[in-house]
Amino acid sequence: MENIALADPAAHLSIWALFMQAGWVVKLVMIGLLCASIWTWAI
Repeated sequence: MENIALADPAAHLSIWALFMQAGWVVKLVMIGLLCASIWTWAI
């Protein structure tokens, strides 16, 4: 039986890694939500 090396699951679950793997629509929504959050807290 072969030994299969498993990747570290925590290595691919960072916010940046998830953002970079997302589609362009999801990225656009996330950036919009971030901007709205900053705008709301700035008021």
